[in-house]
Amino acid sequence: MNNPRINGMKLVAIRPHRKYGSAIFVRSSIDVTTSQITEIDDIEILTIEVGKCTVTSIYKPPNSTFAFDKPANFDTKNIHIIIGDFNSNHTNWGYDETDDNGDKVEVWAESNRLTLIHDPKLPPSFNSGRWKKGYNPDIIFVSDMIAPQCTKEIGRPIPHTQHRPILCKITAVIKPCDTQFLRRYNFQKADWYTFTKALDDAVTTLEPVNENYEPFTKLVKTISRKYIPGGCRIKHIPGLTPDLVETLEQYTDKYEADPFDEDTIEKGEELMNLLTEVKRKRWCDLLTEVDMKRSSKKAWNLIKRLDSNPREKPKGSVLAPTLFNIYTNEQPISTDNNIKHYVYADDSAIAVQEDSFEAVETKLSKTLDRLGNYYRANYLKPNPSKTNANEWKKLITDTNGKRWLEPAERLPHGNNPDWPVWKTPNRLRVGVGRTKENMRKWGYGEQDITCICGQDQTTSHLLVCPRGPSPCTQEDLMIGNKKSVNTAIYWTKENI
Repeated sequence: MNNPRINGMKLVAIRPHRKYGSAIFVRSSIDVTTSQITEIDDIEILTIEVGKCTVTSIYKPPNSTFAFDKPANFDTKNIHIIIGDFNSNHTNWGYDETDDNGDKVEVWAESNRLTLIHDPKLPPSFNSGRWKKGYNPDIIFVSDMIAPQCTKEIGRPIPHTQHRPILCKITAVIKPCDTQFLRRYNFQKADWYTFTKALDDAVTTLEPVNENYEPFTKLVKTISRKYIPGGCRIKHIPGLTPDLVETLEQYTDKYEADPFDEDTIEKGEELMNLLTEVKRKRWCDLLTEVDMKRSSKKAWNLIKRLDSNPREKPKGSVLAPTLFNIYTNEQPISTDNNIKHYVYADDSAIAVQEDSFEAVETKLSKTLDRLGNYYRANYLKPNPSKTNANEWKKLITDTNGKRWLEPAERLPHGNNPDWPVWKTPNRLRVGVGRTKENMRKWGYGEQDITCICGQDQTTSHLLVCPRGPSPCTQEDLMIGNKKSVNTAIYWTKENI
């Protein structure tokens, strides 16, 4: 069997097999110190030692149980890069369920301080033509200390196969953010005095006629480019201050010399911590300086920067209600035990309980007056279209001796009949009976809501319909007397 060949690469490790088989190629300029192979139970593990790290290739046949038999040179270095076809299912790398092999791979990775490099947004590396579905049997593990520098990429499909190649891209821990070049003027750094003088001197040669409009605009642009800085940074590191430039240069020199050296990794962690501290301080200063009373535009711009959709205010997000609660934390709250305040997200409610409606109205008006003064002083505007006033009466016995349903945690009156009959008065009590009016409103019925008696079939009509057994009232439904039961039996047959 002839060894495989790739132009510009050299073969450094191979495990030939008539059905499986694995190999490692490297560039001709790369020096490989050692290479070792293990193949117990046809699990092919090839490890090479390159510089200050080891690179390992794994292939586990689908019917084999995962076990990692370390090659002799695997532990010679502290930094490991493992790429291969594990044929193991786990939810961490995109499968619907986790099997025994997936659990074994996870335990093996944790015991060797390895981190999975996976991006669920990437396409699957294997597309089954039989099952018409994509899978991720090919995965990447790296040592914990270099995990922040590693990303996974998926290549183009390999011709005449169902596979895509996977790539592990290792970069510096700190790298500039690439931004699109957009020419813009920095008016804060403009030399306005010289700009004004140069423009005044130049326009003296132009007569104020229509033909000179285009020459005038070109003149303004030319002088603007000269005295107003323009352009933007296409390479930017957030949080980088002049004090940290020297540290960045030291890390860059070390990374170019040896990216896997321990000093390089330590210097990268030091730089990351310093940048994080700068960002944290800027964030704290920004929150301290933002005044919702005077700088509402600046505050909303800050919120939009943090929201997932920067083009809209964070409607429905967690941040907006949180800032609302912080800002309105000092709302005046009454000390009266009969007045309760409730807040949910950015909605507020006031509940007042008294013996008479006049007393409720008086206390509620005073509370709203205090809130109104607070809102005006803090530049808050309630939404009138979303403001409601509701009234609830708790009546057990009135002057005529009529009884209403007493609030209690038990089944209402009239619960003895069978379920089809019992559910009908409950529907009629709360107005959700399947009347023709409700069915049309819910989108299930026809436009015609005429009852068999000729009138509109509403919930209130069912109680007094002449085709029914006898007139029934809401009071009868609340009590659950014989009238309500007869009415329920009749309308149950009509499928209400």
